[in-house]
Amino acid sequence: MNGPPSLKVQALRALLVGGICAGGGCAKPASFAAPSAATTPAVSRSQALAEPRATRAAPARPIAESTASAALATEISGATANAAESEPHPAPPIELSTEMPYKLYERVIPAGEVYAAGLEEELARWNLGGSGDPAHPANRVGFHPGTRVIVDLPHPPRRLPERTPRDRRSGKPRPVLSQESLLAQARKYGYWPFRLCFEEAASADRAVKGGATQMRVRIGANGRVQQTRVLQSELTDADVPPCLARRFERLRFTPAPARSFDTTFEIELYPGDAPLPRRQHPKQAPAALQENPGQLLPARIHTALQTEEQAIERCFADALARDEKLWGRLELRLELSAGGSCTQIAEHDSRFPDRAAVECVVDALRRVRFPEPAGGPLRFIQAWRVGHLQPIPEVNP
Repeated sequence: MNGPPSLKVQALRALLVGGICAGGGCAKPASFAAPSAATTPAVSRSQALAEPRATRAAPARPIAESTASAALATEISGATANAAESEPHPAPPIELSTEMPYKLYERVIPAGEVYAAGLEEELARWNLGGSGDPAHPANRVGFHPGTRVIVDLPHPPRRLPERTPRDRRSGKPRPVLSQESLLAQARKYGYWPFRLCFEEAASADRAVKGGATQMRVRIGANGRVQQTRVLQSELTDADVPPCLARRFERLRFTPAPARSFDTTFEIELYPGDAPLPRRQHPKQAPAALQENPGQLLPARIHTALQTEEQAIERCFADALARDEKLWGRLELRLELSAGGSCTQIAEHDSRFPDRAAVECVVDALRRVRFPEPAGGPLRFIQAWRVGHLQPIPEVNP
């Protein structure tokens, strides 16, 4: 309400003020002029005291006054509400973080292979992201981001009892290795070693397909694996079956059997629903160094990106306005020439759910003037994360 009040509001305001102040029963607002001495008769103190009390009392408020007051209050409150609604509301802040850049295939992997594998699975979930679309892979019932590992005994050893026998008096299990406990221990202690064999190959080559591998195993009287031999394998990567054999030889089964025996295990490995982040295979490292000789200075890249920081934030803010359940990681691969010009920008490992946001960020990066990389052409990764990691949908029993 920046303009003058309407005629209706002025009329109601005049009626209200006149009704309230009739008979001298209220104080005049400061905007009204005080009456002059010529128009106000002088009254002595004795006359004022002698005047009957009833003549000084303010008359009862007329009905018109109450109606005018309510109408004016309604008019003003409605106009104020409309003015408040017309004012632009600031956009709520978004959860957006910018990662530090790193050279292509030189992402830091933490120590501890099992711990690192767990973080790789989490990164794979970030790269896949999520949205409000029920058809998105992360929203499907049965979504399984990690590598699937299935261990079985197609031909259980006959020398072992099928189940662990129990003592007749106490009911406690006897210290005897059974077919049941043999399979349970192979599944429990072989899960991560077998999974790591497959993921080492799958992270270097996404064309690797899963399948079953049958392995002949000899278990000694001390419970240790004495010998392994791969019988057949459906895996497309030739390095995985020997890796499975080496990992199997590290296992130990308890309680130790009375004597050694041979048995056949079947190990099935399949990729998870969230593709693994790509790593550089050790055999490819020397060639990669020659193809990517430039030196990466993260601080200088960060300074260059600040020129389009607000534009990039708007890209993600617009995406969240389209889908409030959107979350994920956008990973882009940038290639700089020796002179610093950006020759290529493309999404690398991520599959960000909003394609318009991806194109928007790519357009913003094309306007950035990057510094000349020392040492020659440079390939590096720049990534952003929006929202937070969502829980995996539960499978109803």
